[in-house]
Amino acid sequence: MTENLDIGKLIKERRKQLHITQDTLAELSGLSVNYLSKLENGSRQNISVDTLLKLAQAFGTTASDFFSWDKFQK
Repeated sequence: MTENLDIGKLIKERRKQLHITQDTLAELSGLSVNYLSKLENGSRQNISVDTLLKLAQAFGTTASDFFSWDKFQK
């Protein structure tokens, strides 16, 4: 059985683990707070590779880490 990956949930959890606000993540990633909010609350479910790379860089990690729950649980 395949589970759907909730990228918004991963972004929110990682952001909270790092104790940063959506405003700070927006500044670090070059994305808007509105866009990040939509990703985190699930109203925007598709994410481009470019956006994923921006978020990975803002989090100081790699894009592939977004696809591994284990990496975000540490």
